[in-house]
Amino acid sequence: MTEHRIARLFAAGPGLFGELTTAAGRQFVTMERTWSDNRPRVSCIRPGRYQLVPWSSKKFPATRALVGGDVGLVPGPGIARSAVLIHAANVPLELQGCIALGTLDSSRSIITGSRAAVRAFLLELNCNPEPHWLEITGGV
Repeated sequence: MTEHRIARLFAAGPGLFGELTTAAGRQFVTMERTWSDNRPRVSCIRPGRYQLVPWSSKKFPATRALVGGDVGLVPGPGIARSAVLIHAANVPLELQGCIALGTLDSSRSIITGSRAAVRAFLLELNCNPEPHWLEITGGV
């Protein structure tokens, strides 16, 4: 089992920014939407422990989705949120409850280099066949 961690650090406008530390020690800035009562597509998810499972769709091929608690792959009984993904984005409003990775541009409350950061993180995950878990703390 491989553990990764996101520490949510601060909110700026509609964005919630933090730091992802991977099991290998790499660090990326994270960007999510701020807390909005766990509403689908407009809120970050609750802090907690989630499994990172493979996900692929036409819009987001070959990425990872978070599963755990009331977060699932698809809507269903007991599932408040579904298809919460790790994917590239530069501004918080490009996210619909998902998590983006990159480098912080604090002057504009955005992240840059998101595609490269997501590729690097997914490469780390794909090189290790063990189950991957993500612990998210702070932020709500």
